[in-house]
Amino acid sequence: MKLVYNEDYYKEYLTGDGKVEYEKSDDIKKFMKTVAKKIVEKYNPKVVLDAGCAMGFLVEALRNEKVEAYGIDISEYAISRVPQAVKKYCFAAGAVPSLSMWFSLHS
Repeated sequence: MKLVYNEDYYKEYLTGDGKVEYEKSDDIKKFMKTVAKKIVEKYNPKVVLDAGCAMGFLVEALRNEKVEAYGIDISEYAISRVPQAVKKYCFAAGAVPSLSMWFSLHS
């Protein structure tokens, strides 16, 4: 599975509009900001784990909304591309034990 989510996957990320470079897509970043606002509005979580965080765009958007957000992803490549501002909150990880005692919301 790890090999599927490599650099090639993120360079040719498939959206409804065709293939885009995930890291450079303003639409994906805007979408994550909208998702973060909706999460805060509906659930008002204190601590969030974004499992499958990719390059950390949702983690960054949630932190900008003052939520203590963290991310994990199986792709070491994706984690290596996380923005510097949230790098210390995102980690490469495979299977993890139950984390519900630490997080008020999992995405």
